[in-house]
Amino acid sequence: DLSYSSPMASTGVLDSIINSPQYQATVKFVSENKRSLILVGVPILSLIVFAFDLSAEHRLADRTAYVTCIMAAWWLTEVIPFAATALIPAAVFPIMGILKATDVAKQYFNDTLLLFFGSYLVAISVQEWNLHKRIALRLLLISGHRGPKALILGFMLPTFLLSMWISNTATAALMIPIACALLDRIRNSVRPGQITQEIDLTRFSESVMGASPAVPSMDNIHLLDDERDGDSIHPSIQVYEHSSFDSLRRGDSKSESSHGDGVVPESTDLVESPLNPVELDVDRSYETAVVIGIAYAASIGGTATLTGTGPNLLLSGMLAELFPSAPRLDFMSWFAFAFPLALVFLFLAWAVLCFHYGKTRVHVDMQAIQAQYEEMGDVSYEEKVVAAHFFALIILWFTRDPDFAPGWSNLFPFKSYISDATPCLAVAVSLFLIPSKRLKHPSKSSGRAAGQECMAILDWEMTRDLPWDIFLLMGGGFALSAGFRESQLSSAIGNSLLHLKSLPAILILLVVSTVVCFLTELTSNVATTSIIVPILAGLAKTIKVHPLFLMIPATISCSYAFMLPVATPPNAIAFSTHRITIKQMMRSGIYLNLIGIVLLCLAMMTYGLTLFNIRLGSLPEWA
Repeated sequence: DLSYSSPMASTGVLDSIINSPQYQATVKFVSENKRSLILVGVPILSLIVFAFDLSAEHRLADRTAYVTCIMAAWWLTEVIPFAATALIPAAVFPIMGILKATDVAKQYFNDTLLLFFGSYLVAISVQEWNLHKRIALRLLLISGHRGPKALILGFMLPTFLLSMWISNTATAALMIPIACALLDRIRNSVRPGQITQEIDLTRFSESVMGASPAVPSMDNIHLLDDERDGDSIHPSIQVYEHSSFDSLRRGDSKSESSHGDGVVPESTDLVESPLNPVELDVDRSYETAVVIGIAYAASIGGTATLTGTGPNLLLSGMLAELFPSAPRLDFMSWFAFAFPLALVFLFLAWAVLCFHYGKTRVHVDMQAIQAQYEEMGDVSYEEKVVAAHFFALIILWFTRDPDFAPGWSNLFPFKSYISDATPCLAVAVSLFLIPSKRLKHPSKSSGRAAGQECMAILDWEMTRDLPWDIFLLMGGGFALSAGFRESQLSSAIGNSLLHLKSLPAILILLVVSTVVCFLTELTSNVATTSIIVPILAGLAKTIKVHPLFLMIPATISCSYAFMLPVATPPNAIAFSTHRITIKQMMRSGIYLNLIGIVLLCLAMMTYGLTLFNIRLGSLPEWA
């Protein structure tokens, strides 16, 4: 006889198991001891890699794979700090006979990390003297007069340009407060049911730049008839500009309603104005577009330069470690490939945000931004010094050894000794040498007392917040990469994926980019790069594909994390403003993820092949 159990019966059994005391006790135990279980359980479960016998010729491959599994799991779960996990190779590789202690130690402060260190020092000087804020405000003034959609781009473009040179997090932390202060002035000054509201942007200026004199902005606001946009009602208002801040006149409001109820009076008394009114919609979707646009622009801009974000530099260092004979992936070659890609992606991201949130009509009086810019005063002596060093460094990077002409490195007898880190550190050191006009220990009396010392343009006190955890994280990635090379683990993994050789190269590229792009939504982009790049190096050698064909798209994909607040610090900063929900971030982020993957594959399949001298189906001599 065939017995039959209905779905209802199965559900009842499942409910009884879930509600049983034993199950509840197990769940409670796991919840209370999750960290201990991961710390102990991962090393035990990872022992399974020894059963696969990855490489009969190189037994070290199994040991390296064991360490890699532990690091990947701990990086994914963040059971201990990222930097602490990154120190595992330094502690374990010598004991397991994978690498000598001296060889591992070199990975934690190599040439690539010196480049990262030097670029951070220059970025600190830019931030200390507010050069980045002046650039951002100036670009906002240029774009803000062209309409609400242009203002979104006006925030995204400075963010994009700044994040090419300073950290994505610092850029987002600069731009988002400026945007939020301006958006608050608009939203708080426009309330349904309130006939006239005076906008005083003094507090806006103070919130971003410090105390400032009162500056007129949008002088009078008057509520018009409500209008429908889909299923929601958005009250529209009229903005009138007056020639004098003192000439403001208030209307007479008999009733007010809360911001969210959408109730609008049927009639209002409007103040006459000789100027044409400008409609302003207070729908908060515009706020969402501005804030999330800044976060996206910061992530995209970081991919445009070699020093823009950690994964880019990590790839550069790993390439030298995995393939010692390979040409260096320098600043010029990376910029030639990544900048056009990032620029196109920026405008497409702007178009996506305008499509989703661009129905709002907003008029922003740019006097607010102008007031902030004027508060900064004339360009200071320190700003001029920093700007000169900053642009000199960019020129030195581009002209060190260009392919189309002899570079300045040819002037020296030991050309091969010079790398991108050399001019970067030279510029950083020179900033320590040049004095500023700021006193080290200013006295209460005005003026400079005899014997008082001025601090330098770049002082060591300014470097307290250097991201040492990121340095260690990248060092751990380099050490892991060295372990892959020494133990031949990358070749062993590549041999196990030999069946992929029959697949078209473009399909492999698409799959790799997609997997990495969505994986990095949940993991650190530097940690993901540390794990995936050595594996792709072995895969490329096995299927006879140029390593950079897979490694560069995978690395850039690690920065294409737009869907979740935890994916990148800029996303987290944007989410912390409470102007965007996870649902909104995921809705726009999924489009950007997919657009980024397609753009990346197209770039590599077109000009990327020529730029990096890639021939599909064959390995370069150095691989």
